[in-house]
Amino acid sequence: MDLFFEIISYIAGITISISAIPQIVVIIKDKSVKGVSLFTMVLLMIGNYCWLAYGVYKEIPSMVIFNSISGTSFLIIDILKVIDIFKEKRQKNLQNVEA
Repeated sequence: MDLFFEIISYIAGITISISAIPQIVVIIKDKSVKGVSLFTMVLLMIGNYCWLAYGVYKEIPSMVIFNSISGTSFLIIDILKVIDIFKEKRQKNLQNVEA
């Protein structure tokens, strides 16, 4: 029975880890993060890194591996969103200076 739950943990880890990849692909393709909620992505990243810490503490390799991957994926989305926010603010400031 332990093998069954080990397999389940790997299936869960793989699906969670790849869940952010379609969003990253859309962001790169569209060159836009307009539809992305920074708050949601930050919460997902924090949750993944908490599970990562738990996996390290409990010495559960699947948790460490997959939460590292998914947490980093959400971190990438967060960084892209923050960069976009700063670009928008800069453009607004430039428009206000020109007006």
